[in-house]
Amino acid sequence: MQTKLFNDEAEKSLLGCLLSSTVPEMYEDIFSQLTAEDFFCTEYQQIFFAVQTLWIKGKDIDLVTVNETVDRIKKKNDKTNYTQMLFECLNTIPTATNYASYISIILEYSQLRKIDKITKQTATNLTSLHNSAEVLQTLTAELDNLELEKTKRVEPLANATTNELELIEKKAKGEVDNFGLATGFVVLDSVLWGLLPSELVVVGARAGVGKTAWALNVLDYVGNTLKKPCLFFSLEMPKNQIANRLLSITSCVSNTELREPSKLNDTKRKLLAQAERRISEGKIYIDDATDNTVQTMLIKARQFKRQNGLELVVVDYLQFIRPQKRSGNRFLDVGEIARELKVMARQLQVPVIALCQLNRALDNEERMPTMADLRESGEIENNADIIMFLHNKSDRFESIKNIDLIIGKFRRGLMRAVRMQYKGETYKFFELDKKQQQASEQIELTELPNEDLPF
Repeated sequence: MQTKLFNDEAEKSLLGCLLSSTVPEMYEDIFSQLTAEDFFCTEYQQIFFAVQTLWIKGKDIDLVTVNETVDRIKKKNDKTNYTQMLFECLNTIPTATNYASYISIILEYSQLRKIDKITKQTATNLTSLHNSAEVLQTLTAELDNLELEKTKRVEPLANATTNELELIEKKAKGEVDNFGLATGFVVLDSVLWGLLPSELVVVGARAGVGKTAWALNVLDYVGNTLKKPCLFFSLEMPKNQIANRLLSITSCVSNTELREPSKLNDTKRKLLAQAERRISEGKIYIDDATDNTVQTMLIKARQFKRQNGLELVVVDYLQFIRPQKRSGNRFLDVGEIARELKVMARQLQVPVIALCQLNRALDNEERMPTMADLRESGEIENNADIIMFLHNKSDRFESIKNIDLIIGKFRRGLMRAVRMQYKGETYKFFELDKKQQQASEQIELTELPNEDLPF
């Protein structure tokens, strides 16, 4: 037996409120929360729409005007006796003061019917779509839209202002940390005041400049130093290559030496053992699937957050993300991906760092990158909260490169550049402050017995 997904009395009573009340606030409350589609009964939808039309036009609302409006907007083959229905609605209402309860009941059943429709469509998709991943992506997208639709509302900006002032006071008293998520780069963090939840941070660079390495430096600090759970979607490199780079970053053993492990001395072997232990005790998680869409990443990240908590998401890189539906226009596809990444950051309530390829023309021009160099879509610029560029100021073949980290867009503050140095042999980034650099390079050796050595 199918469950009844509507309440006829609530729908009829609410329409009775609309037909009998002269209180402007009631009409405003009802029309700001309900649409005609929220009613199950088609005839009630027509009556609601007629009343709403009259209210918007500033006309009188009574049995005569509503009935006349319905006659004008109804379909020609509609033989319903609306005069009788209007009398029934008017006689049903117990009291107009209960209209808020009727709204709540109607909205609840409206949501249930939408969920029912989604589940039935999912059952159809099981036979029409190619695989389970597509069915899951479609289902999640529909449920996401339903959740957003349920939560969106108009409210006084004063509410947000009050909440923000309370937060400022708590920060002033030291009750709340006056900082976002630190990246581990002291100067950069002082400029950004950390990365805030829901921010989309785009880091652009040409190939070979070190954008993946830079992101791994941030992940190492957040996941291994701060011990905060972070999720890395690596669409370009497999996890074994990422693991190799992270070992090099954490141990300061060069990638050249890692390619010839038989030549490593005991000191380097101890450093690698210490690095492996640091990583195993840390909270960096990786997904290296090459066919990820933003929707699949959102599904995985949501599940991960429920199970482990989540503080940071990194995506490497934006142009490798598969579009949910290909439009045939790469510019439009990348633009849609950028918009979805911003929505992803908002829904997860964590910063999302998306690495991004810059246009090749930049290789032949001796200038700093700008937002016009973001490859394939201006929507990247529109949707990002922070855009940073890694600009190589040294010869591309030098082992130690001087890098300018240029903040090209910053919604919360001023644009500027942070001087850095990149040691390609260990994939390590340092800010160009000698004291900081020396401190960062100091490695405390833990005395490990020989049997603890990795090889």
